[in-house]
Amino acid sequence: MRLLGKAVAAAAMAAACVSAVADEYHAKPKLVVILVLDQMRGDYLDRYRDDFKTANGFNPSVDDDDYKVVGAPAGATITPGQSPRNQMASTLGDEIVLATHGEAKVFGISLKDRAAILTSGHATQGAFWIDQKSGHFITSTYWMNDLPAYVAKFNASGKAEAAAKEVGGKGQNFYNEVGATPAGIRYELEFAENVIDAEQLGKHAVTDMVTISLSSTDILGHAVGPNDPKQRALLDGADVELDKFFTWLNAHVDGGMANVWVAMSGDHGVAPAVGETQKLGMPANTFSYAGLIDAMNEELTKKLSPGNPQKFLLQGGEYAYFPLDQRVWEKLHMSEADAENMVAAMLPEVMAKTQPGLPGSKPASKPLVRRVFTKAQMASGDLPNNDLGRLLQHSYSPNGGWQVFALFGEYQLPGAATGTTHYAPYSYDRHVPLDFYGSAFIPGTYHDRVAPVDIAATFASLLRINQPSAAVGHVLTQILKPEVEPAAAAPRTK
Repeated sequence: MRLLGKAVAAAAMAAACVSAVADEYHAKPKLVVILVLDQMRGDYLDRYRDDFKTANGFNPSVDDDDYKVVGAPAGATITPGQSPRNQMASTLGDEIVLATHGEAKVFGISLKDRAAILTSGHATQGAFWIDQKSGHFITSTYWMNDLPAYVAKFNASGKAEAAAKEVGGKGQNFYNEVGATPAGIRYELEFAENVIDAEQLGKHAVTDMVTISLSSTDILGHAVGPNDPKQRALLDGADVELDKFFTWLNAHVDGGMANVWVAMSGDHGVAPAVGETQKLGMPANTFSYAGLIDAMNEELTKKLSPGNPQKFLLQGGEYAYFPLDQRVWEKLHMSEADAENMVAAMLPEVMAKTQPGLPGSKPASKPLVRRVFTKAQMASGDLPNNDLGRLLQHSYSPNGGWQVFALFGEYQLPGAATGTTHYAPYSYDRHVPLDFYGSAFIPGTYHDRVAPVDIAATFASLLRINQPSAAVGHVLTQILKPEVEPAAAAPRTK
């Protein structure tokens, strides 16, 4: 965990000159910025520290059919609308809105719908993400029936088209062509500036908040892995764009950056690319996720429906979950627990029998399924009483139908040897940075074991508001400046 040293000290001195506006927590700060870099592994900031030259950069599932997409370009494929309805807890943003009786403004911004929605919450004034083909920002009727004029103006400004031209894109898919580049980061941050300016965030008598999830590191990271020079170049570009953004904030928030608190983290880490890791002697390997589902269906057909092939497992799930087709199992009069237990028992054997792994791999690194946990287990809390069990319990959701979760071997991933992914409880998937900026924090580098969930607990404590309803984080008291109580008023004399 690090704090942004020089910038924090400067903000602390400037804050002394800013007069507070009286309200429930004195409107300090004017603006909270939660910055999330998608797939931002924790070692990036130290590995590439010498690259970051700017003063204020690194150094200073949501579909809902009840709502419709708002702002999709003409001819765009219309998907179900999105909302935070499946989010089963409040967020820091929700609690800020509740504490200020609705006066605070909270917005979420990302290239991805879920990253814009789930980081900001239920009681927000808006969440914006892009139409993947055009790059234009959209939302859903959960918040509004029409795009605000300033969003429509931004979409019509030609910025998306200019960004695509800059990177040599063909205009076929903004998300893939531009998203993985510094131009994608610049485009998203310029839109954030647009929202902050139009909504006058940081200029109210209460604390406002904006969450910004930069998707670019994830889009590129899946394709090339964390050690590729392209990922390093993207982070260098992000440093420059963040410098511009925080410089802009300093000129547009009342009191400048002295009245802004920032937390920066990643939503997850990532495994190294399999081919590279295997060459270094690690037990890395690849397998086919779709092929494993096909093989499971063949084996289950032999066992339960000989001569009548059935799709007991569905394709198109989210690795490392294996979705069961409830309808097929119920026709066989099998309960959810029995169906999931059967799949869980068969999966390791079918993996070993059907997935050969990379040519030349060591026998010890043959693809394997280490553990399988059923949704019924998670629902009842029948999980190991250890860190793994607690991680699984925290990730449980009643949504999604019948399914099982598989834990594969370390450094073993679906797909090609050159790409990578995440979703495992191993440390490389959970290692993310946690940085804070603001007048409340003591500059320094800290080596405590912390987690992104500590952001909400720490900010809620500082803002004197309730923690989010399902908060499990800790208040990071070791990084907080001592609070000085106001001097008692001198007694009046007659």
